[in-house]
Amino acid sequence: MTIAAFLDETFSHFSGGFSAWYEEARNYQATRDASIQATEYVVDQTSPQLRAIPGYRRRLKGPVTDAFSYIDELVERIPVSFLCARSTFSSDPRVKTFFVNPHHIQEVFSQNKDVRTLFDEHPMADECCALMCMRMEEHQRFGVALIGDRIHREVLQTTVSFGQHQVYTPGVSEADARRALKCCIFNGVLTHIREKLVEARTSHLEHRKQLSMLHMQLRKAEEQDAIEEERGVLRMQIEDLENTLIQAAQRPPTLQDHLAFVSDVLLYADQFISASSQHLHLTHMGIKVDQESNEPAYEFDLTEIQIGNKEPRVAALVRFPRCELLPKVEFLQQTDALFAV
Repeated sequence: MTIAAFLDETFSHFSGGFSAWYEEARNYQATRDASIQATEYVVDQTSPQLRAIPGYRRRLKGPVTDAFSYIDELVERIPVSFLCARSTFSSDPRVKTFFVNPHHIQEVFSQNKDVRTLFDEHPMADECCALMCMRMEEHQRFGVALIGDRIHREVLQTTVSFGQHQVYTPGVSEADARRALKCCIFNGVLTHIREKLVEARTSHLEHRKQLSMLHMQLRKAEEQDAIEEERGVLRMQIEDLENTLIQAAQRPPTLQDHLAFVSDVLLYADQFISASSQHLHLTHMGIKVDQESNEPAYEFDLTEIQIGNKEPRVAALVRFPRCELLPKVEFLQQTDALFAV
């Protein structure tokens, strides 16, 4: 079974609340097997050396389950998908707000390799469903506004626009897209863990290398009779780095430390990835207005997803019809034009 298929099946088991599986005795063995497989997958993807620790499965079982459950709930909270197409540009305020014009919709999805691959692999699929992430920008300007029953000029207004569209985890159905997104998020958490563990293992070597370079710089500065201030700075940097190495040598990271780190990241997955909602009330020109405003406006809720320390991105589950996919020839011509001299 491939990694993608394994995660897809695992989230199928966990969907709707992992604890429900424990309520029925006949499901206990299936739950236990899925939990063991998920734990082993985490170890394989982060640090296989953790298997040398007695009871590693027991210590990771709860955090792994919590991470799956949290990601499952987070993705299920994303509102139902809506159609992004030329036909909905005028009728759906979300589509009109997110895209510049109908052709822009086609460009965003047509340039995505995963979308094209999905349609190629599923010739009978009329549409695909995917996660679309965007960056929301707000700008202030002076304009005309209707306040009460009077028109006022030079009113400070906030305009909202969306850019940097990216399409992720397309599927034939919304259920497929949600599961693919859950798998993508879970793998993202494991990648974060793996990178941090590698960073911890290599930090000592990096510090040694940096210390050697500082000593070389100090010798060169002394040979060239550099000013005392410059040599003093180098001596301070060397002293600080040597103290860091001494402290690290007193208790280097152990496998137990690594296991505790993996467990903590999984247990507190909400600190790595989170989602929040925002309510927008906009005019047809994309200007924010209050609920009490008399100006014609529409309103909808946005979901923002934040991963690690990255900037939050607006995220929405959207559907795109095959019939509006731009021909490859036309798309490639447009791409070539961008790089023309």
